[in-house]
Amino acid sequence: CGLVLVIKNEMAMGWKGYFPDAEDLIEAVAVPLGKPSMFSGPYQSRTPFHGAPPEEGAKANQLFWKLLRCAPPADVMVCPVVMGNRAVNLLYAHAEGGSSLPGNALEEATVVAGSAAQAYARLIKKDQGKK
Repeated sequence: CGLVLVIKNEMAMGWKGYFPDAEDLIEAVAVPLGKPSMFSGPYQSRTPFHGAPPEEGAKANQLFWKLLRCAPPADVMVCPVVMGNRAVNLLYAHAEGGSSLPGNALEEATVVAGSAAQAYARLIKKDQGKK
């Protein structure tokens, strides 16, 4: 299960992703990043997280899983897409059935996040060249 969230005005908002039986709700996701949740730490630190969902922010995390119609997983991953010193997206994943993610999941997500940041930079540069 995975989700790409867009960051706007200190909110992580659902953009794209895959959740069985909840794909119609991905765009309804809106998580405040100024309050504790599994998303706020990676957003604020600009570093990825992989492990058991943190106890701090459990209420926000529960609301997120309830919206996406899934049980709380034992293992999650949240990886920021960072441009300069600004996080522009958060990548979220958990394994189907809530089990553990593969050991290389964070490494792969970090590569994807870096590639996304580079692609955004190229698009911005291309757009600036048209002006």
